[in-house]
Amino acid sequence: MLFTVPLLKITVTDSGVYFSLLLVLRLMAATLPLTIMLSVTQMSDLTNVLVSKLRIPYKYAFAIITVIRFIPVFSSEMNGIIEVQTARGVEFDTKNIFRKIGLIIPMCVPLLISSVKKISKITPKISVL
Repeated sequence: MLFTVPLLKITVTDSGVYFSLLLVLRLMAATLPLTIMLSVTQMSDLTNVLVSKLRIPYKYAFAIITVIRFIPVFSSEMNGIIEVQTARGVEFDTKNIFRKIGLIIPMCVPLLISSVKKISKITPKISVL
């Protein structure tokens, strides 16, 4: 036993820390190659592989690639929303997890609205498929 958190009645042991570090390393080992592959591979090539090699129908492959393509867009929009909220005086540097969740939930509304606008622009392209 390394130490105990009395308020939460949690005991931290050396085997628990070892297991947690091993889990983090496994997650990093799984996500790092995926990140490198997505940054190097063109989306059209990835779509072709999904359709030809993995036999995924084109509609589903297109949906998967569209989701992957919009992740950085939504991330940058969320960063922009956070900057605007910070300029308005909202402090996100709190350590209280419940307060942080309470601050993030209202920011999802503008992100959802912008997502619907972007998706409505793409919908005519999808309906052709």
